[in-house]
Amino acid sequence: MQSVAEPTRPTLSETGQIYVTHAAARSWLETAGYQEHEIEVARRELTELLLDARQQPDPRMWRARKRSTKWDISAIVEHEGRLLVVTFISAQRYDPPSRTSAARQGRRSRFPAESRSTLTSATGASGQRAPGRRRGTRST
Repeated sequence: MQSVAEPTRPTLSETGQIYVTHAAARSWLETAGYQEHEIEVARRELTELLLDARQQPDPRMWRARKRSTKWDISAIVEHEGRLLVVTFISAQRYDPPSRTSAARQGRRSRFPAESRSTLTSATGASGQRAPGRRRGTRST
């Protein structure tokens, strides 16, 4: 659902044709760990990663940050007609903790404290169910 406070900003690919300069591709080559002879592969990958970039408050700045790619890329883009020329990039790894991570400290549990202790006493300290009762059976 779209928020009223955040109007939809078009992606870089919706705005025009993307062209990554040699300087931006070289920067990506070094950041992503490509070999020197793989400059065109790096240029194509960077172009693909920037397809979903969104414009920042500065009209020349665009940013693509996704969990799926694990990259946070900021790019300076110059408009030349319908051609969008990527002249500079800054990239870093983006690997935030999972939203469902059990390692969160200081957050509230969805179970109240008393139900957790009841659950622990019902299953025992080892987490095993009490013998003689199977899941899904009724006692008569």
